[in-house]
Amino acid sequence: LALQETPFNELVDRICSGRTTTEDRAELRRLVESMKSGRMPGPWRDEVRVAVSDDGLRFTERRESLIRKASVPEAVVDAKGHIWLFYVDTDGDHLLEAVEKGKPLKTGLIGIGGLAAAKSEDGVRFTPVDIEIAGVVAGEVVDPDIVVAADGSYHLYYLGVPAKELDPTTPDPARSPGRHKFYLATSRDLVHWRQEGVAWIGPHGGADPAVYRDASAYYIIAGGAGRSKDGRSFEPISMRTGAWGQREVIAVDGGFRLYYSTREGIKSCFSRDGVDWREEEGARLRGGADPSVVRIKDGSYRMYFKVASAK
Repeated sequence: LALQETPFNELVDRICSGRTTTEDRAELRRLVESMKSGRMPGPWRDEVRVAVSDDGLRFTERRESLIRKASVPEAVVDAKGHIWLFYVDTDGDHLLEAVEKGKPLKTGLIGIGGLAAAKSEDGVRFTPVDIEIAGVVAGEVVDPDIVVAADGSYHLYYLGVPAKELDPTTPDPARSPGRHKFYLATSRDLVHWRQEGVAWIGPHGGADPAVYRDASAYYIIAGGAGRSKDGRSFEPISMRTGAWGQREVIAVDGGFRLYYSTREGIKSCFSRDGVDWREEEGARLRGGADPSVVRIKDGSYRMYFKVASAK
């Protein structure tokens, strides 16, 4: 859906540089109203929910919203056992407030294509956390994926699209015409991050990166597959990736499990080496999309996923 006057990439460029005019802000308000009303397609009404499992295969959904106006969740457990959720902020009012008050965009274009985070002790009740990515892309930053590195630090990977490289007709960063760049940011505390640079360029576009590691290498699946010794720069490898939507990979006993979205729900594959995968029968969860799975201290699993809310 094209904006009424200004190409979207030009509007975002002015927003990120702090050079908006009265006309720009009026156009931004119209854009946000289109999002909120549903006239503009997008994840503006997505919310995050959770399902629980004892074995990582049979999940039972808790039918309650954990975070509203949030999409593409990524969960990580810190050293104290707290669960953190990183997600794409889809609350357009956050963007309006930031632009009208001159607030810095510390994690990308919040409200349309920027990241937010929240923290929980029980994995259900989350409190927002104000995070920052130093040197972050001035544009849209979406689809987070976090890996605990070998040294105990955190690696955050995301699709980043500079403002001028966005499609002029839509806020959807996956529609950007150039090759998709996946950036790495690092942190010791999950709050203060520094963008390190481009870790992977998807040869076939792609979004929703899945990054995981074993004792000797890191792997990425996003518009192709790659391997890296340190997680900072990936080289292409051959991997049958299948029709896996919105992938998530975790280490499990004996290898790795890959969760992915389908129209019928969330399904999975298993691999002993993280490269050769075999499909597992049945569905892990009926409904939902964009799964992120963590194992907590008692050995059980939590799957965080998005659904489109009717509200």
